[in-house]
This record gives sequence, C-alpha cells and structure tokens, in this order.
Amino acid sequence: MYLVKDIGGAIGLMAAALVLLGTWPVVLAVLERRGRLPQHTYLDYSITNFLAAVLIALTFGQIGGDTPETPNFLAQLTRPQDYWPSIMFALAGGVVITLGTVATQYGWAYVGLSVTEVMASSLKVVIGTTLNYFLDGRINRAEVLFPGVGCFLIAACLGSLVHSSNAADNQEKLSNSRNYSAGNTAKEDLTQHLLQEQRDQRIVKKQSLHYQIIRLWRKPRQERQISSLIWRTRDLSRFLGPTRWWAWRS
Repeated sequence: MYLVKDIGGAIGLMAAALVLLGTWPVVLAVLERRGRLPQHTYLDYSITNFLAAVLIALTFGQIGGDTPETPNFLAQLTRPQDYWPSIMFALAGGVVITLGTVATQYGWAYVGLSVTEVMASSLKVVIGTTLNYFLDGRINRAEVLFPGVGCFLIAACLGSLVHSSNAADNQEKLSNSRNYSAGNTAKEDLTQHLLQEQRDQRIVKKQSLHYQIIRLWRKPRQERQISSLIWRTRDLSRFLGPTRWWAWRS
C-alpha cells in the first residue's frame, strides 16, 4: 500500500483536497442552473465516490510491498479475520458519509446551497481532524493543528448566522410584499367600484332617454303633432320674449 511519508507530499495532498473541496459547491451550483435536480446530483456523487474508492483501492492500495504494518488492499480482503477492525471502520465510514449526503440534500432544500456547503465542509474538517488526531495516537502537534480547526468551526458558526439573517430578511420582504399587495388590492377594488357606478349611471341615463323616445313614438299621430307644435311654440316664445309674444298674439 502506498503511503505518503514526507511533509511536502502531505502538504500537496492537503492543498489538492482543499481545492477540490472548495470547487465542489461551484459544480453543484452550475448543475442546478442547468436544470439538474439536487437528488440526481447526489446520486451521481454517490456512484462516483464508490467508483473512485474502488479505483484508488485497486491502484494505490496495491502499490508497495505487502507487510503486516502496511498490508495491501486485496490482502486485507482475503484475510478478513486478521483485519476486521479496518473493515468495520471502512463500513462505518461508508454509512456515515451516506447519512451525511442525505442530510446535506435536506439542508440544501431548506437553507440553500451557499449556507449548506459552508457548514457541511467546515464540520467535516472539524470532526474529521479531531477524530484522526486521537486515532493516530496524538502524533500531530495540537498547537499547530487545532487553530486551523478553530477557524473552520468559526466558519460553521458564521454560516449559521448568515442563515438566520437571511431568514429574517426574507420574512421582512414577504411581510412588505403582503402589505403592498393588500394596498394595491384595496385601491383596485375602489377603482372598480367607482367605474361600476359610472357604468350604472350611464345605463340609467340611456334607459331613461330610450323610454322617453319610445313613449313619444307610441302616442297617436295627432298627439305627436300637438306635442311638436307645443315645443315649437315654446321655442318661438323664448326667441320673441314676453313682450313680442303678446304683441304677436294681438
């Protein structure tokens, strides 16, 4: 099994891991914008993770000599009674990472990608580094290791605060939107009421005029002539005035 024994190689692997860990949310965001569902994305992630683990086990796990201190991958599979603690740790890690994937999907649906990935990545580093420190027999220097772990823990706390702030802002925007919609609805109702009143008044006027015209034309011809003569006489009296009217009659 291949082991990295120099500090330069370890730092290089750590840098590569951090770069890949940082680009992972960007890939998720690009896939989401292109219409890929999150559950399908995580299904692809699970399949790819399994295939990558098998590929690394069959390649890097077989490099080097097979010794009791560093047994190869196939040797551990052929003698499970000798390496059952390692096998159980591997199975437990697979179960934990699967549960973490499911929890991340739910977190993505509730709080969004930006908050979920920051908190998930930070907690992975904090929990994983702490467990490895104690499982490796505390061979690493705690005064160098744990300040970095503390920075990731602060990042997780800040991500939680960002989520709380975003939730409060969204609630305020929703409340303002409801008030604005209610005000617009009241104005629209008042406008519709005024327009309906104007329409009703116009209809009443039209019906009254039509009624007068129909009533006039339903009279006998003689009555219509008399009514026309009366209207003409009134128009003439308005034109001549009271003095001219009596003079014209005499």
